[in-house]
Amino acid sequence: MNRQPSWGSSSAYPWTSPESMTTSQATSPSSWPQLYPQPAPIPAAVPMYAPSPAPAFGLPPVPVYASPPVQSLPSFVPAQRDQYADQYADQYADQYANYAADRHQDSREYEPDGDRVRDRDQDLPADEAAKRPPRDWRPDFRRKDPGLLAGVVDKLISTRSRSSSVIGFRISFSPARVCVADMYQMLQAKAKPSPHILYSSAHPPLYWDLRESPSRMRSRVLKRPLHAADVACFACEPPLKYIRLFHERLPWYVDVYAPEGAAGLTLYDVYYEIYCCMQAPISAADWLNDEMTPEWQERIRNAWIMRCPTREDLNKGVRRVDYLLEYCIMEGVVRAKNGTWEIKTRTP
Repeated sequence: MNRQPSWGSSSAYPWTSPESMTTSQATSPSSWPQLYPQPAPIPAAVPMYAPSPAPAFGLPPVPVYASPPVQSLPSFVPAQRDQYADQYADQYADQYANYAADRHQDSREYEPDGDRVRDRDQDLPADEAAKRPPRDWRPDFRRKDPGLLAGVVDKLISTRSRSSSVIGFRISFSPARVCVADMYQMLQAKAKPSPHILYSSAHPPLYWDLRESPSRMRSRVLKRPLHAADVACFACEPPLKYIRLFHERLPWYVDVYAPEGAAGLTLYDVYYEIYCCMQAPISAADWLNDEMTPEWQERIRNAWIMRCPTREDLNKGVRRVDYLLEYCIMEGVVRAKNGTWEIKTRTP
């Protein structure tokens, strides 16, 4: 559940204040938003991707910035960026000394109708409850450590918990609701992703750097700029009004809902929700838990530094896309278990 933490915003930590999260998790409007979080102007000494021309449909165009004077922007090389980011490393514990008690106070569940159920951590001390991953993390998430046998070991020791939720809500096991759940699970299991996003290792359908706006996406199926009719087609066949996506390195699900009155999800809905999820800033709970080892934090911090070419970008904090590390190029989706879709990515 969302909560308003007691700490204030600070530019010296790899997350931003929760007030900024409200703009990153907005629901999908009827048309592409006019403003996306765009990269700040880059000094000439720092390389960047060249802006591509905007497609012909409603995606927001990527502005071509005029070259500002070098004196108006911080000019420092990546080595200096590392030194700048290292200044934050020893301050986590001081700023969030009371975080454990606050985390335990908020560790309660709520049903969709508002009825409170038992405290999930009522038998745990406050400091132990704070070490557990946040409730919005995937229950089956396991950190993917480097190594030859890491994936085999994770599969042997992981206990995948099966969720009894359909379209984002917990259901009680009454006969009528079980039938509805079975119907949705059957439709989700049989739905086939659109050729525009269906992943193939030999011929990936798209090339999208998830650190950037979807207006820079390149379709390898059409081999031309996208048009309005391309993103208005259904994301799967038969059409669904809800799908759940995940990435093996991302602790969060990406839940995509069709707009009210729509016959089904479109490619626009999928692209928009993925982008909003990737650009969402992390919270203190996402950084301070048992899953986040010092080695894993260091790798995410390096991805954050490489993504941010200026000090202004660094001050915006770590975002969810940084958890993908260097695997940030989306090439499509594949069907997975329980009707979910897996996002397939690779290195640039």
